[in-house]
Amino acid sequence: MPSSLPPPPTNPHLLKRPLCLIAENWRRLIPLNLWWVLQLVPLSLALLNPGWLYELRLALSIYSILAIFPATGALFAALDPLVVGAPLPPRLLRQGLAAQFKNSFLRLLPLYSLFFWLRLAFLWFAGQGLMVEPMLVTLAAVILGVLSLYWGSVMVNVPALSAIGIFIASYKLLWHRPGQTLLAGMLSLAALGLGILSVAGILLIVPTWLVLIQLQLFHAVTAKAA
Repeated sequence: MPSSLPPPPTNPHLLKRPLCLIAENWRRLIPLNLWWVLQLVPLSLALLNPGWLYELRLALSIYSILAIFPATGALFAALDPLVVGAPLPPRLLRQGLAAQFKNSFLRLLPLYSLFFWLRLAFLWFAGQGLMVEPMLVTLAAVILGVLSLYWGSVMVNVPALSAIGIFIASYKLLWHRPGQTLLAGMLSLAALGLGILSVAGILLIVPTWLVLIQLQLFHAVTAKAA
């Protein structure tokens, strides 16, 4: 169903607009959300069944880790037209995967892997009994989390940028609209919290809701910067 809402430059509301888009398009968004969640099922099975063969658990984990990046890229690509006021394409998932499969590995994977390296650094510093360094790593992780609100949206809308270029662009967008970015971050945390409290929320709509918030943030900020 085509959205009747005006495009983001005239309707930048970070909470209301994503919810309205979900209400108007839920029949197509729920299957898309379920498909994204299914990519994490093998990893969940591996974590919940420590008695399984190590090789099987490793294979399941590797599948989910590798699959979640193109799935996330496809989700951003599929939902971006909806946020800018266009109708959802008929084959949104196939088109999103085709457009962002390679980009997801070359751009999203290096960026999100920074959280993994920060985690390793935190554990190493904490294991050495240090106090200040773990706090600094935690602060860096928080800042990185805020910057990550722009990564998927920038990748989809500015495909020429490398992973480093996306990181720099995210910093510039945060610097341009820090208050709006932090608001989107708090809304994302609230949505994630609701999803954790309700398994049905994660299965049905929360990942899609998070992507819509981030896309809405990007288009609202870039419209004001133009």
